Amino acid sequence: MDLDKKVNLMDKIFEKCLIAAVTLLLPSAIILTSMEATALNAELYGALQEKYGVEDVVGTDLNELGRINESLVKYLRGRTDSLDMKAEIGGESVEVFGQREKAHMVDVKSLFMGGFYLRNVLLALTILFLYLLYFAGGKSIAKPGQAILYSGFAMAAFSSIIAFMIFTDFQKYFIAFHEIFFTNDLWMLDPETDILIQMLPIEFFVAIVKRTAYVFIAQYALVLGLAYLVVRRGRIIKK
Repeated sequence: MDLDKKVNLMDKIFEKCLIAAVTLLLPSAIILTSMEATALNAELYGALQEKYGVEDVVGTDLNELGRINESLVKYLRGRTDSLDMKAEIGGESVEVFGQREKAHMVDVKSLFMGGFYLRNVLLALTILFLYLLYFAGGKSIAKPGQAILYSGFAMAAFSSIIAFMIFTDFQKYFIAFHEIFFTNDLWMLDPETDILIQMLPIEFFVAIVKRTAYVFIAQYALVLGLAYLVVRRGRIIKK
């Protein structure tokens, strides 16, 4: 094999590696963005809590729950360092969360902050790889567009996995998630006494995951639509 053929082969391998990377990284970044939009949405918390009658279980009203939700979301976003707060529960002003609940939320906050960081890294790498594909394709926008279109297969796989978990045995996967990502048993709370689990029952998490899937599909449909237009425009220019 002469030098030119070797160079061409290496270029093709490099290009395919870039496309493969975009195919995996882009949907991962978008699903993390979708999770942020739903899992850290105080208004969505309130709507779901009203739907499932959580205020009766906790022993407070929706206004107090809304205030607690706001504080919880601010904490998870890193905008406050404490979950110390009181609310009217059962007709008394009491501390909302116990020490075990607060300790668990420290772990949850670390998970969310790690997710934000990972999402930013994935987006940065995706942009870099798309930029490299632009030059690898002779400064053509078609190659990056094609890579994004190919990533739709990964998006479909992610969506299928989420649907499978929701419609089979969500609680089993929910427990497995906690066992994988938490190194302690602080997440095993008592629904009779711990307000955190009363506020956020399993039905709440099922609804959050469903909403995340909807947002993910909608965002990805927009991305794929734009990519299709880019590829089509590139082909028209090429002609």
